Amino acid sequence: MRCLVLIAVILATAVAGNATTWVVDPYGGGDFRRIQPALDHAEDGDTVELVDHTYHGDDNRDLDFRGKAIVLRSQSGDPSLCRINCEGSASYDRRGFYFHSGEGPGSVVEAITVLNGYMDHYAAPLHSGGAVRCYHSSPTFVRCMFISNYARFGGHIYCNESSPTLIECTMYAGSSEYDGGAIRVWFDSHPTLYNCIVSFSLNNGSVACDDDCTVTLYCCDVYGNVGGDYIECIEDQYGVNGNISRDPLFCDPEDRDFTLHENSPCAPFRPPNEECDLIGALPVGCEPTAIKMATWGAIKALFRSGVR
Repeated sequence: MRCLVLIAVILATAVAGNATTWVVDPYGGGDFRRIQPALDHAEDGDTVELVDHTYHGDDNRDLDFRGKAIVLRSQSGDPSLCRINCEGSASYDRRGFYFHSGEGPGSVVEAITVLNGYMDHYAAPLHSGGAVRCYHSSPTFVRCMFISNYARFGGHIYCNESSPTLIECTMYAGSSEYDGGAIRVWFDSHPTLYNCIVSFSLNNGSVACDDDCTVTLYCCDVYGNVGGDYIECIEDQYGVNGNISRDPLFCDPEDRDFTLHENSPCAPFRPPNEECDLIGALPVGCEPTAIKMATWGAIKALFRSGVR
């Protein structure tokens, strides 16, 4: 219930009286074919909706809100069907989003998957945040998934003087060269995660934090991260505020199905967190007989080959 109220407040704040909804359809059925031109055209309070598609290439990655309080969301509300494939590699530094113009909570990304980000340059900003880099900005992410992203610092998300909010998001198979397999927070950053899954980072643990930073968790599942789950600035949050460390029991992660097993501890109000609603971006999607357990070999193979 806490998450539903929070989402409603954030989205209401982002919507202005004369707001316009712009549709991105790569097949020509909307107002724009690519994402960045739609973001550039939109004004504060507007919404940019993406039809279900795997977006890739220029103007569909390295996206920049340019300081605007707008909502970017999938039209269907299903992040598994609306994906930004960054197609990053050792030869091409690519990420999903770069927030660096003072964006606040009214800058919202909703129900979109960001995958295959890769940031490996020796210097900022190209070395940090494989999926998202926040610099002096605090946007909001709702029901998003971050899959198989890599950076030197912060495999999925990097924050510098930034305090983003993540609500019902799923992180899987992030990795980094140095710090923060999933999340790296730096220099007075204080992100907050509600009902999120942070899982199966390939190295360097779930989070890495500077001394003046915090990461605050509510009803989160932090599990299976090589290098540690509840570590550094979240080490005292296990078992507090509904936070758990249990296998989320994705239905078929090898086939990129991140819906939940019927008996998942992340299903709504399931033990051991009966006070928490759904944890993660996707709902229950399979019965006990349908589950396929994640293996480290499969997770690493998924990262090496790139999710398509």
